[in-house]
Amino acid sequence: MPEPKLEDLESIDAIIRAYYASISFAAGKLPDYRRLRTLFHPRARITPPRADDSLAAEVLDVEPFLERSQGIITGSELERRGFFQREVFRSVEAFGNVAHVFSTYESSLADEPRPFERGINSIQLLKQGHGWAALNIMWEIERKDLAIPDEYTREDA
Repeated sequence: MPEPKLEDLESIDAIIRAYYASISFAAGKLPDYRRLRTLFHPRARITPPRADDSLAAEVLDVEPFLERSQGIITGSELERRGFFQREVFRSVEAFGNVAHVFSTYESSLADEPRPFERGINSIQLLKQGHGWAALNIMWEIERKDLAIPDEYTREDA
């Protein structure tokens, strides 16, 4: 496991910013998998949405998820064009050493500013001796039949 940048883990804001920075990449590049690994607890889980819209969840350890991600991106349109995901709204609930972040995001190709997708990342964080670590991430993508509620898109909601 690579050594983390301590500034990436010093606050909830820092780890969320580092997360989005490490999954975004320019044309001809890949996500910063090295940095991304350092944001996770060693026993963290990632639960991507199901493509078939079933209720069965696929819960993955970090390494198998990152390997799958790299396999999908390498040689694809995403690698050729670049990918950018940015946070547009955040809701945080925290108590002591635990936090839950609902982070609304927009995804776009690096050469096209208009987003092709929106969704919400549900991120559970645990504070440890060296700072915050992601313990669980799962997300849902907005669809025609599933719009993101206003309370997760506006600061004044």
